[in-house]
Amino acid sequence: MQVTSKHMNTTTRQVFSISLPQELVTEIEQVSIYEGRTHSELVREAIRDYVQAHKTRIPVAKATAKEIKAIQRARREIAKGEYITLEDLLK
Repeated sequence: MQVTSKHMNTTTRQVFSISLPQELVTEIEQVSIYEGRTHSELVREAIRDYVQAHKTRIPVAKATAKEIKAIQRARREIAKGEYITLEDLLK
């Protein structure tokens, strides 16, 4: 995927190059003509609606203080070489 930054007014936008099946391109073109909107406007709206509808599916959880301490402890142990590989564990 090609991504380039563009500055338009005060909003930062990125351009995404994607491939679409011809059937979908044709449908986008038809809606674009019917509604008098650009392809970009339609695709932006579709993505915005999709993301909004699926936000609750994206798990967002913050680690507890106990979990953070456990991660930090594990990192120290790994740095000292105090760990077992999955291969050794499965023996």
